[in-house]
Parts: sequence; C-alpha cells; structure tokens
Amino acid sequence: MRCILIFLLMTLLAPALQAKVPSLSVPSSPARPATGPSVAPATPGNSRGAAPQASARPGLPTIQDITDLIDAKKYQQALAPIARLLELKGPAAAPYDRHRLFILRAECQLQLRDPKAAVATLAADLKELQDIEKGYEALAFSELINKSRNGTVAVTTGGTTTSYNIFDPTKRKEAYAALHAATFKTFESAAKPAAGGNTIPPIVQAARLAPVARALEFIVTRKTTQCDALVEPLKNHVIHLVTNPIKDMARQVNEIGESANQIIIDITPGAPTTPHRQGPSEAQARSLANTEDTCHQLITAAQELAQLLPEDRQNFQDLADIAVALGKKAQGIRLDKY
Repeated sequence: MRCILIFLLMTLLAPALQAKVPSLSVPSSPARPATGPSVAPATPGNSRGAAPQASARPGLPTIQDITDLIDAKKYQQALAPIARLLELKGPAAAPYDRHRLFILRAECQLQLRDPKAAVATLAADLKELQDIEKGYEALAFSELINKSRNGTVAVTTGGTTTSYNIFDPTKRKEAYAALHAATFKTFESAAKPAAGGNTIPPIVQAARLAPVARALEFIVTRKTTQCDALVEPLKNHVIHLVTNPIKDMARQVNEIGESANQIIIDITPGAPTTPHRQGPSEAQARSLANTEDTCHQLITAAQELAQLLPEDRQNFQDLADIAVALGKKAQGIRLDKY
C-alpha cells in the first residue's frame, strides 16, 4: 500500500516532487545487544558502570576520582571536577564519557536537593546523545526525579500506593520497576484505542508517552519489547489513515489545476479579445485552502512523531515532505495570477 502511495504521488505531484521522492517504508526498530545496556541505571553505587575510557590527561581528574567523592557523599566537592571535565573540547575531552559526567552531575545535584538542576543536566545530556541506550538511562533518571516530591516517588499499582526514597540508591531499582509498571499501563491504555481509531491526534497523544515508557522498560528489563509491540501498530495506522486522503487531495488538486489553466476569451463589444487562464472558481479556491490546512496539520503531526519515535524519524519526515509538496502545490494554484 505504501509503495502504491509513492507511485501515485510521483504521478500526481510530479512537478512538486521531482526534487525529492521520499519512501514511506517503515523499518523495524534497530537491533539492540542481547547482553543489555552499555551503562547501568543511574545510582551512586552503579556510577562505575561506564564503558572503559582512554587514559585521562595528567593533572586532570578521572571519573574514578569523581566517583570516589560521590561514594563518600562529598557531592558539592564532586561538582567542580565534573564541570572542569565537561568544559574540555577536542582531543582533551576524548578520554571522558560526557554522558557519564552528566549522570554524575545530576546525581550530585539530586543529593544536594536541587532536582530542577538535575533535570536540566539530564536534558543537556539528552540533547547531545546519539546512543539510544544511554538516552534511555538519562530519560528514565529524569522521569524518576520529575515524579518525586522531596526525594520521594509515590507510585500506585493495583490500588496500592508505595513510596520510594530516591535519595537512597538501594531503593532506585524498586522505584524504577514500580514506575515502569504504572507508566506502561498508562501508555497501553492510550495506544491501543489510538491504533484502532479514525484520526491522527490520538496517535500523537499516545506517542508522546512512548519515549518515557520505553526508557523505563529498558532500565528495568534491558529490552523495550512491550512498548515496541504498542508502537508498531501506531506507526502503521498513521500510514493507513493518510494514504487515501492524500491520494484524494492530490488528485483533486491536479484536477483543479488543469481546470484553472483552461484558456478562456473575454469578449467585450468594442474591445479587443483577451485570452487568459480562467483560474479556480470560488468553490475550488476554498477546496485548495482546505487542502493547505489539512497538509499543515499533517506536517505538524508527522514532524512531532519523527521526534517521538526516532527509530522511524526518516519515515515520518518523508510523510511531512509529501504534505509540504502537496500543500505548496495547492497554494500555488490558488494564488497564481490568472
């Protein structure tokens, strides 16, 4: 069906799509190692879970030095060498895992009772990261902090509310597990109806829950199998919902374009005849405007889905590009000088 859509759009939107003809094939999620994540969930006790680093430069602190300070609960002292290492650029920064430094900084800020600063640190980490598993760690840690009040996360599962002290590293594993169970249930209750619905907004709303749900599942199980099983129908349903409407709008835009380009001759007594293109009728102009509006909504939804579901970013960007081309063509016909 997606291949047919591409073929039809190539035909119907040829002038607009000559520069780029996107593919709407949806690949499977990228394979992940069966051995688990490259880093352990963020706790002081697991802060040594970083991958081996190249030798640090003489005179500079090591991540082990920082870890020792954190283990000794010298959180304020640990912030200075972390900041120093994060300021390094180029070859000087190569021996250090910036993600690990961000995690350690967030840990210190949390222990110093500054959760907002900790969340901001993790946001900076996520902005830089390309590694999906490290991203899960940062996002899950951020969610844990965001859900806490005065260092305590209260999670309700099965009608029972349990509180977890996230300042205590020994309670983090239980807190993550409880938060994962509750978050997945919320995601599931949104994703299943959206995957069988008739509109795109509920799919986008459900997809907004996916990143955190996936991150928590990964931290707890080292997989994202449950969430992936909910995400896949959402992605497929988007394609299903937009295929026929895009085909119909593209066909209608082309028909209006052909009609608008018909040459007519105004005959006025005593005046020379003036041939010109007849342009769209008022009804056709409204139809073109409606197409532009629909395309704009589709572009917004596709671009957000590209951010929420990064493993399929290119597919949703391709969908947005198709909507951009169609919207521009409709606008061009509507606003042309006839």
